[in-house]
Amino acid sequence: MRTRRKFLVKAGGMLVAAGAAATIDAPSVIAQPKVQWRMPTLWAPANDVLMNNANFFARTVESLTGGRFVIKTFAAGELMPASGMFDACSNGSVEAYNGGAYYWAGKEPAMQWFTGLPFGLNAEGTYAWFNHDEGLKLMEEVYAPFGLVPRTGGGTNAQMAGWFRKKLTSIDDLKGLKIRIPGIGGKVYASAGSAVVLLPPGDIYTALERGTIDAVEFVGPHDDMKLGLHQVARYYYYPGWQETTSVTEFTFNKKAHDALPADFKRALDAAALASQVMSIGEYSVKNSIAMRKLLTEHTGKVEVTRLSDTLVEQFRKLAAQAIQQESERNAATKKVAASYARFQSLIGSWGKVSEGGYYSLPRRFNAPGLLLVGEGAGLVNVPRLKGVHYAIESGRLAAEAAFRALQRGEVVSRVGALDSYDESLRASSHWKELYEVRNMRQAFDRGFFVGGALASVMTVTKGRAPNGRLPTHPNAAAPLKKTGRASRYPTPDGTYVFDKLSSVFASGNRTRDDQPSHIRVQTQVPRDLAEMWEWMCPAHVYEVGEADGDGTVEVLVNPSNCVQCGAISAKGGRLTPPEGGSGPEYTLT
Repeated sequence: MRTRRKFLVKAGGMLVAAGAAATIDAPSVIAQPKVQWRMPTLWAPANDVLMNNANFFARTVESLTGGRFVIKTFAAGELMPASGMFDACSNGSVEAYNGGAYYWAGKEPAMQWFTGLPFGLNAEGTYAWFNHDEGLKLMEEVYAPFGLVPRTGGGTNAQMAGWFRKKLTSIDDLKGLKIRIPGIGGKVYASAGSAVVLLPPGDIYTALERGTIDAVEFVGPHDDMKLGLHQVARYYYYPGWQETTSVTEFTFNKKAHDALPADFKRALDAAALASQVMSIGEYSVKNSIAMRKLLTEHTGKVEVTRLSDTLVEQFRKLAAQAIQQESERNAATKKVAASYARFQSLIGSWGKVSEGGYYSLPRRFNAPGLLLVGEGAGLVNVPRLKGVHYAIESGRLAAEAAFRALQRGEVVSRVGALDSYDESLRASSHWKELYEVRNMRQAFDRGFFVGGALASVMTVTKGRAPNGRLPTHPNAAAPLKKTGRASRYPTPDGTYVFDKLSSVFASGNRTRDDQPSHIRVQTQVPRDLAEMWEWMCPAHVYEVGEADGDGTVEVLVNPSNCVQCGAISAKGGRLTPPEGGSGPEYTLT
C-alpha cells in the first residue's frame, strides 16, 4: 500500500507539472487576443465586384485565423470620404484600406505603375511582375515613407476605352473634352488638349448626366452599367488602351501590421493572393454577360464601337511620351519604370506559341470584310493533335456571323460588323478546350517526367491547375545543346573549310538517293533568284545551271540533300512531305 501511495503521489505531481506546462504554452494557441480592423474602400455599393473582392479578402482572413482576426469593410463614404483613406491609414486612424494606387500619384508619382499603364502588361503579366519578379518589393519601398505596407489585390482584366457623349473621329475631337480618367491615361488625354477630371466612382454618373464632364473611363461593361453610364452616354469605345488591366491594393498601417502575430500576417498575404484569382474570374463572367446585354437589349441606344487604328496609334505615341515624362519625375519613378519596362519586354517575347494553341490566338478574329478561321488562326489543340474539327466549327461560326450581318443589312466592310464571330468563338466549347490545355506545351519545357506530371494535373483539373500561365522562352533564347553528332565535326580552326555537302553528311541526313522530288520550284528563273536560292540553302539542294537566251537560267534540284529547313517556302517555292518517311535524322534534346 505504501508503495502504491508513493506511486500515486509521483504520478499526481507529473500530471500537475504537465498541466502547468500546457498552461504556459496555451496562450499562443487559445488565449491570443482578438484583433479587429476597419478597412474603408474606394468602391461605391454599385461596384459589386470590387466590393465583393474586399469582402472576400476580409472573410478569408477571418477564416484563416479561426475568427481571431476580423476586418470590417466600408463602402466609399460610409466611414470617411474616399479621397481621405490614404492619409487616414498612414496616420493610424484606420488600420487598412482597399483602393487603387494611381489615385495617390499626388503623394508619389511612382504609384501609378502599381495599378496599370497605357499599353502595359495584362492582368497575368502584372501579377507575374508583382509576385514573381520585383514589383511587390518596389511597391513596399515606395509606400514605406508613408508608414504603409501594401499588398496587391484583385484586378479588372482588360478594360474598355470609355463612354463618350459625342463620337470620336480624330485626335482633334479630344481638344476641350472634359473627361474623368485617372493615372497616366489621363495625362495622355491632357497632352491631346482634354480637361482631365478626377472623380471617385460614386460621383461619375451625376457628373456625366449633368454635363459636368463629356466622357468617362471607368472599368468595363459590368461596372459601367451598374453605374448607369449607358443611360447618359451613347458611344462606348474599345479597346481599353489606357489600362490593359487595373490592379487594386490592400494597404495596411505599418504599426498595426508590425503588431500582428506571424500567422495573422500570413493570413493577410494569402487572402490578398486569393483575391487576385477571384476578381479576374468574376469580371470575366460578369463583363461577358453585360456586354451581351448591351448588344442585344440596348441596340439603337448604345453604340459599341472600336477606336480607329489611326487613333489608337496616336494614343500609343502620346502614351509613350507621357510614360517617359512620368518616369523622369524622381529616383523612385526611374527605378519602378525601368523594372516594369524590363519585365514587359521579357515576357512579351514569348507571348506566342508558334505551333498554335490558346496563347497563339490573335486578339481579334475579324476585321472589316475579313474573318480568320481554322488552323491559320491558331485554332489547334496541340496536345490532342486536333485541328480539323476546330477548323470546321470556326468556319461554321464565321458563316453564321457573316449571314447575320447581311440579314441586318450591314456592310461587312464596316468596322465591328462581324464582331459577333469573335463572341461566338469565345463562347464555344472549342475555346474552353483550348483554355484547358493552354499550358501543356510549356510544361514539357521542364523535361519529360515533370512535364508529364504537370500534364496529368492539367487533365484531371481541366486546366484549373496550375493556374495562370506557365512561362517559357522564345526559340531564339533557348540554350544550345550539343548532341553526339557534334563530335563528327573537326575542331574549328578559324578558317572556313567545311563545304555544304560534308555538313549535310555529318548532319545525319538519311534521305534516299532515288526519292522523288518533294520540292516544287520553277526551274527557269532569273539568274539573281537562282543564285539567291543556291546561297540561302544550307544543304546545297539548288544549283545554278546553264543560261538560256531569254536571260533566265536553269535551276538544278538535288532533293536527296534536303534537310527540310523550309527556307525555300519563304522565297517562292513549296515543300511537301517526302515519300517513305526518310529525311534528316532529328534527335530530341
